[in-house]
Order: sequence, then C-alpha cells, then structure tokens
Amino acid sequence: MPHEIDYTHLRMIWRRWKKKADIRVLGSPVTPFGPAWLDRIISRMFLLRGDFIPDARLVDYFVSVMSTDQSPSLDGKPGNGDQLKKDLAQMGVFDEDMPLYQLVRLREFSKMGYTGFEYRYYSMFENILSDLGGAADLQNLLTALSFQYILSGKVNPHMIPDTPDVESERRQVFFCSALSIPTFYVKTRTRNVFLLSILSKISKTRQSRRYPGYTRVRVKDYQKALIETIKADGRDLIRAMNLEEALSGLETRLFSSSASACGRLVSGIMEPSRKKDPMKLRGEVFNQKAEAYFINGLREKQTAEAFSVLKEEGEKMSCLADSGDGDLRAALDLILKGRDLSSFLESIKQPCLDDMTMGDIQTLISLIILYTGRQIRRCE
Repeated sequence: MPHEIDYTHLRMIWRRWKKKADIRVLGSPVTPFGPAWLDRIISRMFLLRGDFIPDARLVDYFVSVMSTDQSPSLDGKPGNGDQLKKDLAQMGVFDEDMPLYQLVRLREFSKMGYTGFEYRYYSMFENILSDLGGAADLQNLLTALSFQYILSGKVNPHMIPDTPDVESERRQVFFCSALSIPTFYVKTRTRNVFLLSILSKISKTRQSRRYPGYTRVRVKDYQKALIETIKADGRDLIRAMNLEEALSGLETRLFSSSASACGRLVSGIMEPSRKKDPMKLRGEVFNQKAEAYFINGLREKQTAEAFSVLKEEGEKMSCLADSGDGDLRAALDLILKGRDLSSFLESIKQPCLDDMTMGDIQTLISLIILYTGRQIRRCE
C-alpha cells in the first residue's frame, strides 16, 4: 500500500484500522512486531483477537501503482504509462516489463491490436450468475457513463487533477471499503471538483478535529451519494441498458451485509461451526474453514451452476440442429459420435463434479468450442 497511496492517507488508514481492530492493551493498540512466537504469546495473554476484513486480497496485492510528480499515469497523454513505469523502475518499485497495474487498465491499440479496458478490482464471488453477472452489468454502465461525461463535456481533466495527492485522495475510499473502515477524510478545499460534486449530495459531514483542513466522510454515506449520482447522471443509460434492477440490487448489497457477496461467502464458511461472527473463531481456524469451503463447497456449487448453464445452452443447440441446421447437426454428430447431446450432458453431470474420463473431457471441450464459435460468429 505505500506504493499505492501517499503517506498522508496511508497514515490516516493505519490509525483508523488500529482503532477498529481488537488489538488494545491498556487502551493502546499493539501491532505485531515479531518474532511470530512472541506475537502469539502476547495475543493469547491479552486476548487480542485481531480483525476481520472483507477483502484481504485488495489490501495485500499490488492492485494499482501510484503516480509520481513527474509522471502522472492518467493524464490522457500517449505513453504516460510507459514513462511512469520507467520512473518506478528507477525507484526500485516496479519492473518495466510488467503491465502497469491499475484498477481500470487501458488496453492500448498500439500494443494489443485492439483497445478497451481491463478491470482488476474483483476478488471472489459466491454466485457466478448473480454476483459476477451483476458486477459486469454495473461495469458496463459505469464505462458508458464515463464516456458520456467526457463527450458531453460535463467532466474534463481539470476537474480531476492527476497528481499523486489527488489520486491518493480518491483511491483511499477503495481501500477503506476493502478493510471495512467506516470513515475517510477529504481536503475541505480539494482540487478534485468531480469528487466535491459527489460529496455535495451528503448531508452529514463534519470538519475533522484531528486533521485540520479535512472533512470527515462516512463510507456508507459516500456510497449512497455515488448511487444517487449514477441514477441522476446515467438515467437514460440505465433505461437503455435495462439496469434498473441492477441498481436496486447494488443498494441492497451495499447496505445489507448478509446480501453482499462477502456476507454470503462468510456464511458458507461459518455454516459448519453454527456461528455467524468470524471473530468468534481463532484466525487459523477460520482460515482452515475458508480453505475447506472454497475447495469443496464453493467449487462444487459453482461447477454445478456452470453445468446448468451448459446444459441449457446445449439443449438450445440440439433444438437448432433438429430444426434443420445441417452444419450444426454434422458438427454435433462428429463430436458426439451419434450420441444424443442431452443424454450425454446428463451422463456426465455427476462425473463433472467428481472425476470425468479423458474421453468425456475432450468431448465436453469440443462442445464448448463449437458453442463459443457460433456465439462469436452471431455477434460479429
């Protein structure tokens, strides 16, 4: 994180994280300082439980490098990413051969042969169709809304200065949410005009007593303001993309922990112990239960979910072949060697969850390639 946000916001986050975590001895937080055996003794002696956070990967993984004063990464100039990598390589932070890590990374046409965006802020989903599908819908909406802002002139580069401090100011909210820290601080006279327009929708903010010149904002209030902004500015896009339910679902997920992907994952992990609060378990016990759930319960659930989609699409292909699509019928006969598609899929349903034969795996791969090829041609 020291290479993702600047020292000011890093210090703020660290203070609030220590305050949130259960690591106090005589009123003062005590953080691990090593060796590990000594930390364990102190933890057990004073009953220090530590902390549970919603998304450790986004805190522990290098997700978005910070710009330098000389080389802002998002100022819109061609080649700015390469120049930033050179600066970071000279600082010993980054390797120039690596792609430039960003939460939303540009795919450059000159390098890839196509252009677009790579989104890198996902971790894990409890349900592929509802969670990942909803996230993809929201991602498409936000991308379209961003282009609308730019083309309409409502947002321009001067409204979001690309300097390390302003970049860190807006990025801190992402890490606060991943750590489940309830508040963050914004300069009262921040130069980020677009951020100010979102904050103006929040009725309850206050000047910070600890940090003069900063305004204290609750993360939940900020998330509500974001949804209001999306609904107001993207009204026509939401209607055109038929995403009214997606926005309602987003509100439910944000403000009901049991409805969020994280909340449902935790419920699955905790179910065998018949407890709801992860903090009721020792860290190593919770991690063991999480590993068991991901390998067995969640993997099997998502494999079954994927298989149900495969079967549904396979039945559609079979109907098309039976209704007179000669090329599709010939392809299916070649892959299945005369077997009925629905019968084949039903026969491998349980082995798909356990252990399939090599022949069935090859047949299944061929069917997926056939289906994917047809979908690509249809879209083209």
